[in-house]
Amino acid sequence: MASLILLLYTRVDLEPIIGIASHSSWTGDDLAMVQSPTNVGHCIAAVVLLIAATVLAVYKPPGMTRYGQRKKREKHLARDLDKVG
Repeated sequence: MASLILLLYTRVDLEPIIGIASHSSWTGDDLAMVQSPTNVGHCIAAVVLLIAATVLAVYKPPGMTRYGQRKKREKHLARDLDKVG
């Protein structure tokens, strides 16, 4: 989701800045638009979200979830019942 938002933001909100960057000389208004804290803040927030999503997708905490513990216990019980019966 963050990737989509970043792509849409880049496409829509940065077009005026891209136009400014293509000029050989900048006016004071152009410079103010490029240095806008809104643009910088949105880009930083999007990068932080992408990094957080990557960390959460890669990191696996140690141990097993309650679901995994229950399934393991059921598997052992079923195997023990097969030995008895």
